[in-house]
Amino acid sequence: MSYLSKYYLLPLFIVSIFFSCQKNNTGDIRGVDEGEFSSDKQEVIGSILENAIASQVNIFDVLSETQYPQAYAYLQDSVMSTLVNTAAVKRRRDLNWRVIILNDDTERNAFMLPGGRLYIYTGMLRYMANNAELLGLFAHEMAYADSDRVVDNLLDQFGGVNIGKLAKGESIPQLIDIIEYVPNMEYQKDDVLFADSFAMEVICPFNYDPLALRDIIERSANSPDVVNWEANKKCEFLDRRDLIERINSENIDCGSGANVTLAEAYERFIEYLP
Repeated sequence: MSYLSKYYLLPLFIVSIFFSCQKNNTGDIRGVDEGEFSSDKQEVIGSILENAIASQVNIFDVLSETQYPQAYAYLQDSVMSTLVNTAAVKRRRDLNWRVIILNDDTERNAFMLPGGRLYIYTGMLRYMANNAELLGLFAHEMAYADSDRVVDNLLDQFGGVNIGKLAKGESIPQLIDIIEYVPNMEYQKDDVLFADSFAMEVICPFNYDPLALRDIIERSANSPDVVNWEANKKCEFLDRRDLIERINSENIDCGSGANVTLAEAYERFIEYLP
């Protein structure tokens, strides 16, 4: 079974015809309704977290879309919308896929929230070399929302009661803890390899260099300075490299022989940033 076909299902113990319960790793019962984390509910969770992040100006410097329309248009229209409208993205019409830029050149990171909100720091944007690397990173992060892994991660960390309240639009005391957690949310090996496999399926139909995903991971893994985007993925680079190269060699559609990177176009995009 390939990583891409391995669907991650939240373990459920059915206790009635309407409701289900799950135990978290501390043994507590979550008591979550089966429909609690539908696309609509994940949108509610993402919206609450987005507003909370925007309110914490001492922690997050959200780049104004009004002041930097070209930067947002490039990432949203040229990258995100292109990737979302591919067959590999199963929930392309169900989630509100959006890009939000965080202004911090010292932070090399990107992370996904439930509902399809992808946050990326200016430091990570400046660290990448070309459009092909950018598409690889975006597609990798999109996997966590498209497969529900991001909401599952929050469930494991904060429990079904708290996340269930967010899904109902309720505020919780742990909200600040959650938004401090999400930038460095960790994913384990199986999830990381799934996301890499998903990213390759998204990227392969395009002319972009499919091995650019490998390149940005390798450069991050070997960087003398910590690149949090890579460090938060608990999977060895060699395992990720082998998977990406195998998919590339086995898929005749990968890159369509063009191996485009659009490095010059990416350099022009960087000039849109502050």
